[in-house]
Amino acid sequence: MLSFTPLTLSEYSSLRAFFTADKKKRRTCDYTAGTTFMWRRYFRTEYAVAHDTLLLRARYFDSGEMYTFPVGQNPERALITLRNEFGGGGMRFCFTSSEDLPALRAAFDTVEITEETDWADYLYAKAAFESVQGKRYHGQRNFISRFRRTYPEAALLPIAPENISAARAFIMAQYARVSDGSSMAMAEHEAILELFDNYELYGMRGALLTVGENVVGVTVGDVIGDTLYVHVEKADTSYVGAYPMLSTAFASSVRDPAVLYINREEDMGDEGLRRAKQSWHPIRLIPKYTVICK
Repeated sequence: MLSFTPLTLSEYSSLRAFFTADKKKRRTCDYTAGTTFMWRRYFRTEYAVAHDTLLLRARYFDSGEMYTFPVGQNPERALITLRNEFGGGGMRFCFTSSEDLPALRAAFDTVEITEETDWADYLYAKAAFESVQGKRYHGQRNFISRFRRTYPEAALLPIAPENISAARAFIMAQYARVSDGSSMAMAEHEAILELFDNYELYGMRGALLTVGENVVGVTVGDVIGDTLYVHVEKADTSYVGAYPMLSTAFASSVRDPAVLYINREEDMGDEGLRRAKQSWHPIRLIPKYTVICK
């Protein structure tokens, strides 16, 4: 019988393997250990394991219990087990990828599918993103050139034990400067601080953009398969060009030739964020769906 348990950071090391060994290439941020654990408290995430596969249940925006599609070695088999034990009155699946819709249709008599356009992930070609070549990247190149001219002493430094306190201090100062005070903004802020407090455990890669002694940008991402997932990106906009400089420099710092794509997550319906993400010309918006199954 399946038993769901609240997800805690102590399970990170053992459960991360489910995400890295997953056979499906969804390339959505929701199927990464980073996103799952960073947001576990806000979404009150619980987990269970069946058939060498991870099952996750959460409560997204007070909408009641919802599941994500099983991740691991035997997702279809685990889905049937989940359905048999918890699907008597119907089930809801969130952040479902297109690749997983056929399995849900096969497992349930009736499925109602709704595309959640505000939660589509932005996927970019890494080579184009870091080179910013061509007319379409004219604006980004101008900002980057201006930043380099204005701050010739700027540097991108990998996050390490000797500077992680500076990264943490920057995040705290940035939150005080620009936070809208929403519960989601606070949850993100607390998740980033926890990430820095447990940086070695998370095993991600990150960088600081500095100008002299000042930190003007912080970013953290994780590589899974052929994709770099950017989970954190914050910059001080009083340094003109800091955001595009941070973005392209971090992408360039990931030199693994197997990494072909960058996932910069969703815009959550924020128009400013949407314009910013679209200005980098994604090669694809990865759709996600809410699926009600009966």
